Amino acid sequence: MRVNKLNSEGCFDPIPIVTFTNLSNEKKAEKNSVFKPFVYICSNYSGNTGRDVKKTRDFCSFAIRKNYIPLASYMLFSKLLDTDNPIKRELAMILLGKCSELWVFGSTISKAMAEEIAKAKKLKLLIRYFNENLEEVDIL
Repeated sequence: MRVNKLNSEGCFDPIPIVTFTNLSNEKKAEKNSVFKPFVYICSNYSGNTGRDVKKTRDFCSFAIRKNYIPLASYMLFSKLLDTDNPIKRELAMILLGKCSELWVFGSTISKAMAEEIAKAKKLKLLIRYFNENLEEVDIL
C-alpha cells in the first residue's frame, strides 16, 4: 500500500507516514480494507454504446473487486449531457484529478481516451493498461 506523503496543497506532510508506520499488521489489514482510492476508468464509448456501457460496468466491477472506487465519466454524465459536450469533458477532467490512478481498458484508444491519458500524465497519476480480459498489460 502506498502512503501519500503530500497534503492536499502538494506540500510534504509527515503525519500519514508516522501514523502508517506505527500500525500493527492487524490494524494495517483493517485500514487497507476500509481505504478505497478512486480510480478513473478510461474505456471506449463510441459506436455500439450499449456494448460499451456493458463493458464499462464490467471494468467498474473489476475495480471494486480490487478494492478501488471506480469513476467512469460517461456512465455518470451520459444521460445529462451530449457525448461531445465540452462541459462534460471538463467535468471528466475534474473527476480525473480526484483519482489516484487511471486504468485504460481495451485495445482501441479513442480521441477522448487519449485526452484522459494525456491529462493523467500531466497530473503524474499512475496509469495502468488492461486488455479486454481484465489482464494487466505493459501498454496497449
